[in-house]
Amino acid sequence: AEVFTALTDNSIIKWAHNCQFERICISAWLRKHHPEKFRSYSIDTDSVSDYLDPEGWRCSMVWAAYMGLPLSLDAVGEVLKLEHRKMREGKDLVRFFCTPCRPTKTNGGRIRNLPGVKVIREKDYLTNAKPNGYRSYHMIISVEEPYEDAKGNTPGIWYAEIQLRTIAMDSWAALEHQMKYKKTVSDNDLIVAELRRCADELAACDVSMQTISDMINNQ
Repeated sequence: AEVFTALTDNSIIKWAHNCQFERICISAWLRKHHPEKFRSYSIDTDSVSDYLDPEGWRCSMVWAAYMGLPLSLDAVGEVLKLEHRKMREGKDLVRFFCTPCRPTKTNGGRIRNLPGVKVIREKDYLTNAKPNGYRSYHMIISVEEPYEDAKGNTPGIWYAEIQLRTIAMDSWAALEHQMKYKKTVSDNDLIVAELRRCADELAACDVSMQTISDMINNQ
């Protein structure tokens, strides 16, 4: 009860690194599991009414930026030579839930560790790029939630499409989409060829950036 009170009481300051992430996640969790405890800070017709008031939150990442420190919490601890650094468990959990696993009898033949989620279909455009150069990883998943679905089933089964791509490829896809659905485009063949060339260069750059990141983080 004291924790719930602290989360919604602006006189009690909550600190976190990149605190907007915690604030949004906690807001969603409170609305779903303890709606009677949730306190909005805006009118119902405003989208920010879904979230806790930021007035009661402070972000140490912003403070780090003000002082010229790295934005990563782990890097801040390294620069300041702090005895207590960022816990690694968070990355381990992300890896556990997001990385495909080998289907076995023990885990029921699943290829993902996220409970209640089943992968219905996958398309790997990273290994097999589209002819236009597009690279991404697409999944259609089903999620079981304790709500009635469109068929009247409770718990309900909901479907979602997930597309995973880099920021660079996302920008490329937006441009390609604009060209593809525009009624009249002059020099269409030239633009298609240039888009393909750019896609290949972006993919090579992404691989290089990932290699540099691995070199930095594995030291």
